[in-house]
Amino acid sequence: MPKKIRFNKNAFREIMTSPEMAQAVGAEVGRIAGRLDPDDYEHVVEPGGDRVRGAVWTKTDKAKRRTARDGELLHALGGHQ
Repeated sequence: MPKKIRFNKNAFREIMTSPEMAQAVGAEVGRIAGRLDPDDYEHVVEPGGDRVRGAVWTKTDKAKRRTARDGELLHALGGHQ
């Protein structure tokens, strides 16, 4: 009979909210934001309930149009090459 795998949710939360994870997420968000015009995009890294979260978003209508038309944000993420 196969054994069940049990995940230790507390250990997972501890790893995903650690300073090392915040640094890794921050580095990735910074890399993505570095490919974009800082006047048109904003980014943030913040702790969440069970993990560190990073986000990059448009802050101007000009950037929204370029992202919709050319996929600028998607390209910065490394997709749709």
